[in-house]
Amino acid sequence: MLKKAVGARRHPALLTALAAAYVLAVVAVVLLFAAAHPGTGTATTVPQMTIRVYKADLIERLATPPRIVVLGGSRATRFNPVSITAKTGETAFNAAVTHARPDDEWALVNLLHERFPRARFRFLWVIHVDEFGGHGPDRSLLSDPVLSQYFPRAWVASWCKRRGVTPQQYPLFIQPPGMEIAPDGYSVHNSLDVLARKWPLAQRVDQTIRKTLAAYRLYPARLQPERRRYFEQTLRLMNSKGDKTVVVLAPLQPAFYAAMRHNGWGLRHAKVMHYLRELQSRYRFDLLDLSRASSVRAAANGFYDGVHMRPATCRRVFDTVLRAFPQALQ
Repeated sequence: MLKKAVGARRHPALLTALAAAYVLAVVAVVLLFAAAHPGTGTATTVPQMTIRVYKADLIERLATPPRIVVLGGSRATRFNPVSITAKTGETAFNAAVTHARPDDEWALVNLLHERFPRARFRFLWVIHVDEFGGHGPDRSLLSDPVLSQYFPRAWVASWCKRRGVTPQQYPLFIQPPGMEIAPDGYSVHNSLDVLARKWPLAQRVDQTIRKTLAAYRLYPARLQPERRRYFEQTLRLMNSKGDKTVVVLAPLQPAFYAAMRHNGWGLRHAKVMHYLRELQSRYRFDLLDLSRASSVRAAANGFYDGVHMRPATCRRVFDTVLRAFPQALQ
């Protein structure tokens, strides 16, 4: 059944039919939303839960293995493979997905090695201190037969039940509305660009601070065992395949860093750094803490909000990593 699902995903006729069905579904949702919320207009944001499946499909479509692969969440989506290739001479792919957690990377790294069994990748894994807490696995990770195959069936079934997910034999994987993704995985445009044009940076940073404080009140400062397990399993897989990996803590917008450093972020940062340094005694990977924007000489306006880097800041991060560990990414 799994082989059929993968094959069907590449079938042009089925792709067209799925895309048409998705468009009709989106139109229906928009109309229902407009009816239920008069005066708000017809524009609405469709959840970006299909980005994982879309990135997986892009990986399946690659003709040759990329040498350098960017992993991470929405903070890493603006690392441009074209720029990476220009700096290193190596092919690159951006596999970052929104709201990423270690279980996402576990599935995507497995998929990359299954797609290219002889490849030895160079991974730039961009993380943040909240990576190991928060909510459970993404719904699309659970419902997609290609990505979910890398997890125990009982684990998938348990989470599907808890999150109310119905497994889909042929999940949709067209680009989420408002998001433009290049064949190399680079996010050309997404909702961050829209918000950047709508609100001043100070307001966007303040909103990020308020959301983060609210999340910290909801989730304690602890590294969840399940997140640690999949993080370590992914490192073990990378080591066993001969990959090289650099784990990077992404820079934060200076005003956000100043506001959050002593309001929950600092404690989480200390816990994550202690954990990562302990892991270096058991797994082969390089580690770079670039949490301070000054560590890459990033400007305050080099961010979309309190945590999301603009392309210019992503280039500074990559340059810093390349100087620190030149052999790890070449």
